[in-house]
Amino acid sequence: MKYRIIFGLFVGLLLNSVVAEAHRPIRQSTSKVVRVCGVVAVGDGFTPVTTLALSTADEAEALRDNTATLDISGATWAAITGADGCYSLTLDTTATNTVGELVVAIQDDSLTLPVWEMFQVVEEAVYDRDYAASATGLIGTSQTGDSFARIGATGSGLTTLATAAALTTVDNEIAVIDGIVDNILVDTGTTLDAALAVVDANVDAILVDTGTTLDAALAVVDGNVDSILVDTGTTLDAALAVVDANVDTLMREQHNTTIATLATQTSFTLTAGSADDNAYNGWEIVVTDAATSTQKAVGQVQDYTGTTRTVTLMVNPAIYTMAVSDLVNLRPTNANVRQMNCEEVTGTGTTGTEWSGTGDGGC
Repeated sequence: MKYRIIFGLFVGLLLNSVVAEAHRPIRQSTSKVVRVCGVVAVGDGFTPVTTLALSTADEAEALRDNTATLDISGATWAAITGADGCYSLTLDTTATNTVGELVVAIQDDSLTLPVWEMFQVVEEAVYDRDYAASATGLIGTSQTGDSFARIGATGSGLTTLATAAALTTVDNEIAVIDGIVDNILVDTGTTLDAALAVVDANVDAILVDTGTTLDAALAVVDGNVDSILVDTGTTLDAALAVVDANVDTLMREQHNTTIATLATQTSFTLTAGSADDNAYNGWEIVVTDAATSTQKAVGQVQDYTGTTRTVTLMVNPAIYTMAVSDLVNLRPTNANVRQMNCEEVTGTGTTGTEWSGTGDGGC
């Protein structure tokens, strides 16, 4: 039973879709009785419904082309005897007053599947020409004076087509043009193959004469670059090693945590930090808003108390209002790094990460 219902729903929707695809013509601003079929039960999707009423339906609307929706719940509507699931609907002149697509949509969610019909409202003169009782259609319509008049129409000025002998065919024209172009290319010696061959030979000659073939040129450039790197001591490995060591030093010394409590915008405690007093004195501090990572305040530590992990800033950064849980990044300035490196110097002054040459190595 379940599968019969699903199949019925599918068939009902398919039938409605097929019917709705056809745009039936309706004369503009003219009352018209149209047929609406395919009204089936919502329960199984295939049993015809003969009791649908527009006045009690959830929706009964006429959707006019680029115009406000029209309520048609009061329109004349009647089931067709002998054609279950089909109804006659009278569309009044208001429903048909707009040229273009007209969609009739009817929904009664508890009774039937959605029903819709599509029409094409046509301007009166065009409709009469094609669909009136004695319609002549476009071909049979006599026109006078315009440039689109049919051949033979009164006043059109067109009585017969020119004969084939009086016209030059497209093939003949193309053949003539092609012959002329071929003659030009031969006369001037500029055929494409010949021209490319000359250019290719010239390029080859230039490369040989000047000794600038690609392999030789690249070899020279490569040798020069190697010589420069050796002479200046800037080989890539050595340069990267220096950069890597500097990055390691900075990463080792910086400290990341959050604000635990905040007394003022220049005094607050850290969630985690050194137990030593003055450990971060002079360090740069970057505070990032926990909710908005683009908000950052930058300052400098004036004093640090290790027992309470209290940071005191030199001045209020005054970028944004810092708060508890904001992210904190502490990192030494160049002066702090130099001081720490100098403290690593031992013995007679021959080791240390900043030590070089003679004297105090900048300490």
